Amino acid sequence: MALLFGVIALLLALAASTPYPVEPPQQSVPKLSAKSFKGTELVTSHGYNGSALIAFTVNTTTVKSCKPCNAFEKLTKSNALTVQHATWWKEDVLRIAKVYCNQHSAVCDSFGVSGDSGTEPGYPYLIWFKGGKEFEPYDGERTLDGIIEWVKKHQASGAL
Repeated sequence: MALLFGVIALLLALAASTPYPVEPPQQSVPKLSAKSFKGTELVTSHGYNGSALIAFTVNTTTVKSCKPCNAFEKLTKSNALTVQHATWWKEDVLRIAKVYCNQHSAVCDSFGVSGDSGTEPGYPYLIWFKGGKEFEPYDGERTLDGIIEWVKKHQASGAL
């Protein structure tokens, strides 16, 4: 009997020391390449054919002069965004990804994104895709709160 109580006490101690995740796991913002596109259509994978926000930006480890790109890169690597992204990912609400135009210029060119401040959109430029097709430019703030508000607005309208 003492052995049984000893085993139970050991199991309870192990269970108490096992961490319980209070937040969803993080989901990093993936980097896409030309293989992710067929012309201007986003190639979907793993059965997901919903909404995606694709950021056309530059790799800030090689191009340091783009301040908006640096701010967006910092956002995409923040704990708060990766946790929120994991929730959206798990619930099939939204995927977020980025294309580094200084590495995949042909992809960016096909969407008219060059980073020039003239008539073409500058970096980072976000496009909303639905079902793999370009739907419209993202019109919200490039902050976590801005993206969350954008998602809420489009969920409420049934667009996402």
